Amino acid sequence: GQLPTGVVSINGKSGSVLLEAEDVYAARKNHNHDVATYTTAGFMSSFDKMKIDELISPEAGVVSVNGKTGIVDLFAADVEAAAMNHTHTEASTSESGFLSVEDKQKLDAIPIIVLETIKEVVE
Repeated sequence: GQLPTGVVSINGKSGSVLLEAEDVYAARKNHNHDVATYTTAGFMSSFDKMKIDELISPEAGVVSVNGKTGIVDLFAADVEAAAMNHTHTEASTSESGFLSVEDKQKLDAIPIIVLETIKEVVE
């Protein structure tokens, strides 16, 4: 008898050994990682994902709009504007509407001139 020399076992396996990635604490060559979100770690930690999203560069584009992030729908109220289909009340001499009270009083004070045809001009 001869004593074996060299490797006797690999990671607790002996004989004809076929190792898998997991046997040597490695990932398979073809594997996937979950995408990291603010609440779930994936290929990176959720904290690192937040830090990356907060980086601003000229190529990064808009990070938020009026304090909103993600898919943003803006409405008139979000930018302190009137809705497209808004209306104005008519002004009176005592209450503002589309015009101020003062402008309505001035407009009402303009005399109405009626033109009358006195004679037709014939060429």
